[in-house]
Amino acid sequence: MTRSTRQDTGQEQFLTVLSRDEALARFEAALFPRTIPTEELMLADALGLALADDVTAPIDVPPFDRSNVDGFAVRAADMATASEAFPARLLLN
Repeated sequence: MTRSTRQDTGQEQFLTVLSRDEALARFEAALFPRTIPTEELMLADALGLALADDVTAPIDVPPFDRSNVDGFAVRAADMATASEAFPARLLLN
């Protein structure tokens, strides 16, 4: 392929060596091309919009420790031989 053919296809960009800083600057510019404006809205007015930041509650709800599903965590190795006919018996701490 001749030099003029490479330039005509836009491939000359791959023949240029960039410094690490310049390459990183170009990469970041492509990833983060602009700042997206944000605004605060009432929840009812935000339907269908994307969050610009995390939303956290100012208080714990419920205000006490609670598991959504009651149960216990077990190691798979402790349950390997368990079956409906031969249930495993585990000691709780």
